[in-house]
Amino acid sequence: MHMHILTDKYSYSFLCSWSSPPTRLENPAFKEFCAQKEKSRSCQGLSLISFLLLPMQRITRLPLLVLAVLNRVPFEDPERDLVERTLKTVQEVCQGCVSTHTYVRVYG
Repeated sequence: MHMHILTDKYSYSFLCSWSSPPTRLENPAFKEFCAQKEKSRSCQGLSLISFLLLPMQRITRLPLLVLAVLNRVPFEDPERDLVERTLKTVQEVCQGCVSTHTYVRVYG
């Protein structure tokens, strides 16, 4: 499984949230670009950082969704093992995201 890809993307988006504010302050063209885009109707008033973090926020909700599905699958169902493995996988991905987030906050 390529879970490192997801945790690496989380690292990237989290680092962007740290690096974007200084970049926006230092680069007038980037600051103006972001201001225009954030005011546009298509962005619904959301910042660039919001768009970068949104996929990772969704990933961290997956264990709850898969657990809800697992609770509805009968024990004798042949697909139950697949759902259990899926739950384990998404929990590992989320743990990687949390670990990366903690590491960046501490060692930034």
